[in-house]
Amino acid sequence: MKWFGLLGLAAVTALVAVTHRDIGTVLAIWFSGKQTSGATLWGLSMVWWGRAGKLMQFMAGCVVILDLVGPDRLRAIGARATAKVSDFRAWRSRMHEAGQLLELQRAISEWLITRIGSISKVNGDTRRWQLVRHGSRYLPDQPWFTGPMIEDLRNTVLSDLPRAHACTDAHAEEPCAKQVGYVFDRVKEFVRDGLPPRERKLVDQREAVFRVENHGCTAISCAGSGSSCSSPASGWTC
Repeated sequence: MKWFGLLGLAAVTALVAVTHRDIGTVLAIWFSGKQTSGATLWGLSMVWWGRAGKLMQFMAGCVVILDLVGPDRLRAIGARATAKVSDFRAWRSRMHEAGQLLELQRAISEWLITRIGSISKVNGDTRRWQLVRHGSRYLPDQPWFTGPMIEDLRNTVLSDLPRAHACTDAHAEEPCAKQVGYVFDRVKEFVRDGLPPRERKLVDQREAVFRVENHGCTAISCAGSGSSCSSPASGWTC
């Protein structure tokens, strides 16, 4: 230990010997009451040293505050913060997975009905839709639904569509708003019935978040309502 002390003293002495001119200059400027911003010490400007000093004062103040709080309370605060971060990450992961399931639901709906444009009205835009009667569309990779299953759904829904509502208007190839809503409801029911309980619960949770963000509008009804939602969420592109 004696040798370490002597080595430390020698190092400090050598440092002062090398920089004694800078120290003298800085002290002379400081005692004269002038600004030291243009001076340097150990190759660094006094502005840098001033900022370093303020940082050390801040750290010293933090140490005093943390000492007053106490280690037990600090550990409890840290544990609660860690738990909240962990819960948030888990929630974000679930919402991301649920968003992918809603995207699957949207992709399946495009096997039955597709948007072809919109009509501008005074109270907002009204979407125009067209039924898809044959052919395959994009289907995300997943283990629950296949192309033939969706084609069977399409055939059933299109067969039931004329009797699906009490609208007395004449229908051309372009479905009316009630028929559009019926198609999306059938797709939603089809997806819910085909998903395992865990995935179904995720979709319900994401729908609940979407409903809050869009003033009661759900992801699937947003697409089939015929009018734009006020603030579309990431789970569905309105």
